[in-house]
Amino acid sequence: MSRKIKTTSGTFVDIKDRKAVVNGAFVNIQRRIVKTASGFETVWERQSQTYGLVFTGNQYINSLINGSSELRVVADVSMNTVPGTTSKTIFGTRTGAAEGSFSFWQVTNSAPYNSRTDFNASNGTVLRTTAPFEQRLVIDKNKNVTSIDGVIVFTSPYSSFAGSLPLFIGTMNNNGAVYAGGFEGIMYSCQIYENDILVRDFVPVPQGSTAYSSTAAPSHCMWDLVGEQYYVNANSGSFDIVEAL
Repeated sequence: MSRKIKTTSGTFVDIKDRKAVVNGAFVNIQRRIVKTASGFETVWERQSQTYGLVFTGNQYINSLINGSSELRVVADVSMNTVPGTTSKTIFGTRTGAAEGSFSFWQVTNSAPYNSRTDFNASNGTVLRTTAPFEQRLVIDKNKNVTSIDGVIVFTSPYSSFAGSLPLFIGTMNNNGAVYAGGFEGIMYSCQIYENDILVRDFVPVPQGSTAYSSTAAPSHCMWDLVGEQYYVNANSGSFDIVEAL
């Protein structure tokens, strides 16, 4: 459940799962205890330093969460401009070409090369004007309803399914194989909910960082704020990382 917090600037914003909603987008926040004339006060503020993990089409994270009709994925991303000659997925899993699918496509290889959102056997077009390249977006795929920056862009017919394959972040788990078309862009955070319970809360960390653990990050990778462990690239190549202001 969301609630209001007061930021250091004196304004109030909605907070949920260590994320604040500011101007329709999710931002990382942190708590600080300050001493006042009347005692101590809890103050929430935006973190001064966050990162974006750079995907170049070869890297992915195995979430170890199986696909199902009860998933929700919230991904804060910026998609590179890519040609429509090869389909590319930002996250996903499916047990067949038209079954057990839960995914969001950066681009499809059919003109006019829009994005696409899949739910079980259904797929829906997401226009490029709604999901533009080179712009930071919050993609929220909540079961059969897909929103971008808080606006619903497609609702698939709901049908219950329980997949047996884990969701990949940065590509799609294509019936047990790594889909050839991987995400190209930057991911700033990614949350996964199962039956409305937050089960993964990925944030990028640079190699050597001890911001979240006394054990240094083994590479540029993701840290899961829920399970409190690192998730590294499961494919060839390596991640790059950028600062997010």
